[in-house]
Amino acid sequence: MVSWKKLKSLKGFKTEIIDTESITTNVFVKNLRNKLNMSQRVFARVLGISEKTVEKWEQGANPVKGASSRLLFLLNKHSYLIDDLYKIHGDFSSDLKTNYSDKFYESYTSNSFEKFNDYDDEKIIKNANSYRNNNEFEIRA
Repeated sequence: MVSWKKLKSLKGFKTEIIDTESITTNVFVKNLRNKLNMSQRVFARVLGISEKTVEKWEQGANPVKGASSRLLFLLNKHSYLIDDLYKIHGDFSSDLKTNYSDKFYESYTSNSFEKFNDYDDEKIIKNANSYRNNNEFEIRA
């Protein structure tokens, strides 16, 4: 991590704090939520805010400010961070067998996802890889 004190003392360097509040508009919030494939309800629960807050942000009735603005800015830049905010535990192999192709199920159970690059549902593959690596699945509602 960079030492702000040392960096400020160097000639030719200037520090700037990003104005995330001007970036996190109502359209930004809705696009981020859709990018994360979440309903307003799930998005609100994961962020620890009310569903009404998300609704007001997306309508433009309330601006996104402070720490919320910074968090949304970072989640947009690094969307994988959302995976650290919620998880569900369990064995989903029977659900995968029921809902997805035999080819996907075979790949899932044999841990051979490398052969499966052309599958069009990247979210399912990511979740199955997460399960394989961590024995955990993320909720995507």
